Amino acid sequence: MLLNFDGSVSSNFSHYPYYYSNSVSRVVPTELNEYIYGVDDVILFKTDLNGSFIDSSWTRNFLSEMIRDTLYSEILPQKVHYNYFFLGTEGKNYPYHFRKVLPNGFLDSTFSHNTDKFVYKIIDYDLGKVLVAGYFNHYDNLNYNLLCRIDTLGNIDTSFHNIFINSSPIFTFINECYVQSDGKIIVAGTFKINSSNDSLGLIRLLPNGELDSTFNNFNNINQFNLIGGCNTICATMDGGYLIGGFFTQYQNQMRSRIAKIDANGFLDSIAFNGYGIDSIPALIPLTLDITSILKDTGNLDRYYVMGSFESYNNQSVKPIMRLNGLNVGIKEIETSTSSIKIFPNPSHNLISIILKNAEIDFLTLRDLTGKVLLQQKENKIDLTDYSSGMFLLNVTDKKKKTHFSKVIKY
Repeated sequence: MLLNFDGSVSSNFSHYPYYYSNSVSRVVPTELNEYIYGVDDVILFKTDLNGSFIDSSWTRNFLSEMIRDTLYSEILPQKVHYNYFFLGTEGKNYPYHFRKVLPNGFLDSTFSHNTDKFVYKIIDYDLGKVLVAGYFNHYDNLNYNLLCRIDTLGNIDTSFHNIFINSSPIFTFINECYVQSDGKIIVAGTFKINSSNDSLGLIRLLPNGELDSTFNNFNNINQFNLIGGCNTICATMDGGYLIGGFFTQYQNQMRSRIAKIDANGFLDSIAFNGYGIDSIPALIPLTLDITSILKDTGNLDRYYVMGSFESYNNQSVKPIMRLNGLNVGIKEIETSTSSIKIFPNPSHNLISIILKNAEIDFLTLRDLTGKVLLQQKENKIDLTDYSSGMFLLNVTDKKKKTHFSKVIKY
């Protein structure tokens, strides 16, 4: 489906024609004004920009070599200068996890390169090189754990060093790579490297694949689940990044599934000081994460956050939301701070709290790590004994609705 700016479903966009599958694993735009869809366990097909099915011969050709029991985990879009595309798969019973698809839809039978396990990401590095990442230990029977760089013919780039180790048969993988303009690569996932025994979630590599020591590689994502880590990276206007995934802290500060970092991986202490994703307990907490963050092409300071979640800062939301104003700190578009009046704020000692159009039941004051400092029914808080800094205020009204705000002590 295609969403309008306000989040409603566009009536001008056609639905894909294969109704016997209810899951689309990938939708990729090409440079030829087309979309390529990967439908789980079924097929790849093309549509125009309005969602109308096109190029039936391409689809029939691909169907003739259809890969059963296969999830198309990644598609590197067809490039004018390549005139084909790479396809990554996760098929359990399929021996080929990295394929080349010709312009007519047939698989390239002369392409003999492969990984031993699943390919999750295929990223253009530059005009003649491609990054291949995921959950694998070999490329063309060579030892390359999780990440390698190849040329457009599929040949390994031996100048690119691999620092990742095969530390676990299950919980070791790369979810995302972001290539900077200087050739450095930010890598996200759950993995270990040869210079550390710790499980890491976010690092930066030099153009030759070695670890970039100027980046905050070892004190960033922590308290993440074994199946989680960091899933997505999105560049922001100020040269920093938004990251999302399955984590609860960054640099020992509470950040639930989303964080803002600077150009070298250090936490933006102003952004995302609320309760974050799914502060309301869910039935299956292991599924709560952010899978993708995309920048709005029409507004450089607007971002779309997608994943598996039900609430954000104690506000009920759909699993897609839009954020604004990250270059000047936290100005999330969905907040409930306007329902609370705190005065004076900032303050050195006593503050008063008033709810607009509601009656306060009780207050909870937390520090930025999430530790509860105070719970009370009175609407005045004395900050005298607390250190200077920012605090999180949670206000529950008589109807059990939760409101939040920030309190600053100077």
